[in-house]
Amino acid sequence: HGQKFKDTFEIVVEEHTAVLFHPGNTEEDTLMCVLVGKYPGWLRGERAVLNSGATFASFMKHFEGIDEFEVVFVDFYGGR
Repeated sequence: HGQKFKDTFEIVVEEHTAVLFHPGNTEEDTLMCVLVGKYPGWLRGERAVLNSGATFASFMKHFEGIDEFEVVFVDFYGGR
């Protein structure tokens, strides 16, 4: 789907393209995408998603052979 993250899922968002699930830790890594990780935490003084690489690999293995699925996003930070 993407140039950097080819093996992933694209999230269909009206008026946007290339919104993907992928590994990463901080807001700087997102580029409007969804970072997959195991723990919320802090990295270099920024809110972060931790254990991202291993968790993303597990995410992709879980959805192996699946072309699409529905997802619901929940904001646990509440804008803090």
